[in-house]
Amino acid sequence: MTPRNIDHTDHAVGEIMMIGAGNGDHGAGYLPRKDASKDRRAINELTNSGVLYHQRGEYDQAIRYFRKALKLQRSQRGGDHPTVAHTLSNIGSVLFHKGDSDEAMSYLKESLRISKGCCQVNLVVSDTLTNIANIHSVYGAYDDAYVALVECLEVQEELVGDSHPCIADTLFNLGVVQTKRGDTDSSIKHFQDALVVARTVMGDSTNVVHILEQISTLQIQRGNYGEGLQYMREALQILIDLLGNEHVNVASCWYNVGLIHLQLNQAFETNHSFVTALGIYKKNGYDDYHPSVQALRQSIDHLDQSGKNNPLEIGLRDGSGRGSCGSIGLKIGTGREKSSI
Repeated sequence: MTPRNIDHTDHAVGEIMMIGAGNGDHGAGYLPRKDASKDRRAINELTNSGVLYHQRGEYDQAIRYFRKALKLQRSQRGGDHPTVAHTLSNIGSVLFHKGDSDEAMSYLKESLRISKGCCQVNLVVSDTLTNIANIHSVYGAYDDAYVALVECLEVQEELVGDSHPCIADTLFNLGVVQTKRGDTDSSIKHFQDALVVARTVMGDSTNVVHILEQISTLQIQRGNYGEGLQYMREALQILIDLLGNEHVNVASCWYNVGLIHLQLNQAFETNHSFVTALGIYKKNGYDDYHPSVQALRQSIDHLDQSGKNNPLEIGLRDGSGRGSCGSIGLKIGTGREKSSI
């Protein structure tokens, strides 16, 4: 979850346009004032500064400004106001990105308690629940993560309906958690639901490619190589349409397609896929020592030496060419980023 800017009026809580300007340091000089409008502006400036520092990766500075805003909010609105919940959630988000999961969880739970006490249902609540699920996942508490994500989905559907990017993200997250819980059928169902929503609201995007890759990976893990191949070839075609024939992400997907053909004992298709991937990597300047090129060379040599498709360990890569598709990441927030779990 990326920290959100907030509108400090009595009724509006949610993401708005930033009102700060300059280098993001304008909040530093603000102190509590009797004039409520100046206090609101001070809080907004402090919050904007916190957001900017978070975007720069300067987490300690971001926390510093958010805590200044929190102090002003509590002095003006009391401890259990919705805007306090918002800032607590922002601090929890930054702490999570910083790696302080225990402290992050305490802020996020307090934010959620205040929001529920105020009967507030907003995107801050859904972001908070998503980050709580992330932290549970970090500790391997996948049952608790699943509960948090189900509640998050209910909040989002109440706010935005069932066709919105954040719905696709949460369905994806549910698929990730169900994979970790070992419930492959449920995981595939969540990914397929995410695929429908993502295509409805975003068309054939890189997000759709990522979902297709996850479904393909799970089908392969179940031994359904034909279905796995179908999903991976669909991902490949979208990547070609989006990026052209000579992008390294396309090469990674060709490699995946080749690995699946290998498991299906389809020597010609396997060789074609591997050689195509290798050609793309070479056109992009990858030398023979690059890990992707070495993996392809090994696969091609195995194919040539065996004369038939002896078993070769399958390790799919994601659309960026980094790592295994089987290493599924949990998205955080509303589709802006993800983290491994």
